[in-house]
Amino acid sequence: MLLRLDNLTVALDDDESVQTALHSAVASRLGVKKASVLGITALKRSLDSRGAPKLVYSVHAELDGALKKLPKGVRQAEPFFDLPVKRVPAHRADERVIVIGAGPAGLFAALWLARAGLKPWIIEQGKPVETRAQDVSRLMHWGHLQRHSNLCFGEGGAGTWSDGKLTTRIGAPQVRFVLKTLVEMGAPERILLDGKPHLGTDRLIALLKEMRRAMTEQGAQFHFNTRVRSLLMDTHGHEVTGVELADGQQVQARAVVLAGGHSSRALATRLLEQGVSMARKPFAVGFRVEHPQKTINAMQYGRHAEDARLPAADYRLTANLEQSGTKRGIY
Repeated sequence: MLLRLDNLTVALDDDESVQTALHSAVASRLGVKKASVLGITALKRSLDSRGAPKLVYSVHAELDGALKKLPKGVRQAEPFFDLPVKRVPAHRADERVIVIGAGPAGLFAALWLARAGLKPWIIEQGKPVETRAQDVSRLMHWGHLQRHSNLCFGEGGAGTWSDGKLTTRIGAPQVRFVLKTLVEMGAPERILLDGKPHLGTDRLIALLKEMRRAMTEQGAQFHFNTRVRSLLMDTHGHEVTGVELADGQQVQARAVVLAGGHSSRALATRLLEQGVSMARKPFAVGFRVEHPQKTINAMQYGRHAEDARLPAADYRLTANLEQSGTKRGIY
């Protein structure tokens, strides 16, 4: 019997002691002997800093047998989400599918297509992440802006230089699939547990290179420094037949995935002119306020602030403002 348990609290300690305490906490919550708990898979870990700091877990627990009645806060576990990949027939393997954009959405779309047996083209107006890093460094240190290779454009998308943050604040089952895929590409396994997972930009660069290598081995083609001008349509304007590049070249395709990101204004304008249906999506405006880390640690952890086992503390403020009938979220 596989069960889902949330809000299991254990003391902050070394990994081995935490696992033992977690096993005991599961057995206690379920009202069974420890030997009846065959295995535990930790799903999420967060830190409760109120009073003495402690760890709070969500887990899947496998039981030897079944419970007649589930305790409060315990439910039947749902199986982990896995992206269903149906291999295309061999005679369709050469059908070209174009993915516009090599940000998170484009890369995962291309990965799925490659695993399905297709050989997607990934067209990105920016540069590969390793050479893009040099352009970003010149921008930050010297103010030298490369129009199509900067914080917004290039392999990895706009989030590459925001410390590789992976926080979504949603509970969709697909989130764990994404994190698991990143672990397969070289990310540390702790991102499967952390309440606010992040990779760090340096680690993310290496991960993106590995992701590109894995897809290339499966037949994917990456075309960097290549900008899409518009979509190609059939004579009735109902079906997409490919893309036109900025140099005028026309590339035919069975399908096109649009993953251009939030800064592809020229492409979005052209698609609007072509009659592609679009809708504006609301978004939150964010900005960063920095304090000395020692100050934030003291605010969050109090007398425990010097405990070396605690991670660097953070906090987040949110507000919903309304002006002239328009609401805007700020964080």
